[in-house]
Amino acid sequence: MPLGGCQKTKTTVPRPHLAFAARRVVLGLLLPLLFAAFNVGCTRHLAASVSAPPPPAICVGDPIILFVADGAGNFQSCSRTLRAAISEKQLPIEVRTFEWSHGYLRVLADQLGYQHAREQGKRLAAEMEATRREQPNAHIHVLAHSAGSTVLLSALEHVSPGTVEHAFLLAPSCSSEYHLRPALRNVGKALHLHCSEHDFWHLGLAIKFVGTTDRMFLTPAAGRIGFTFHPESGEDQLLAAKLVQRRWMLSDFLLKNDGGHYGAYHSPYVDQTIFPYLLGRPARSEE
Repeated sequence: MPLGGCQKTKTTVPRPHLAFAARRVVLGLLLPLLFAAFNVGCTRHLAASVSAPPPPAICVGDPIILFVADGAGNFQSCSRTLRAAISEKQLPIEVRTFEWSHGYLRVLADQLGYQHAREQGKRLAAEMEATRREQPNAHIHVLAHSAGSTVLLSALEHVSPGTVEHAFLLAPSCSSEYHLRPALRNVGKALHLHCSEHDFWHLGLAIKFVGTTDRMFLTPAAGRIGFTFHPESGEDQLLAAKLVQRRWMLSDFLLKNDGGHYGAYHSPYVDQTIFPYLLGRPARSEE
């Protein structure tokens, strides 16, 4: 027995403490390596994105002009909403509202006045050509909502080829059998249709009673089911490539487009499906 009558005891470390200590050692060795690899990957990705930016599709400073033919009744809600979205994002796009209506609240007259809409389309074509002469470097586009679709299509039929780059039809109330060939020949790049089968009240029920803007009663509106275009020749195949039809999808709810009559001109839906074409950037894919 040692001096003092005290007996030495052997000190042991419990097994859980040993396991914890081992984990700390392993983490201490691995974490610096993981962070180093992560930083290298991020640095390479950032360097690649900075060193090779996508080239601009349009020349900086060239005017971008969007003519808008609103729906029936001259409420101008479409052009006002687009102008507000453009202003909020400070995009270099000028919105020009084209007034074609019979007058404020005259919804039925605008929907039924086919010849009036055709004549107004000729006036819109002349206005766009005048803009081309005054601003030869301008990128000219045109957009229409609902009954304004007949005005837009008539304008494309009468404008010089290539004057308009992109044309957009949002919930058009013209018929799905509308004769598109003259309009497709003259549009420079594409005619975009945004349609939705969920537009039941305006383009479903109402159209059954008053007919489409091109005076068809047994044919569904293009704004519900899209255009029926059957290529019959080699030229038709080329024209068909200019027709881009985008049907409403459930995921568009996330872009604040509920598939109704007024959903297609709200932000952020237009931010991803219309504005990129005006700016010369890739847009969300169509179907």
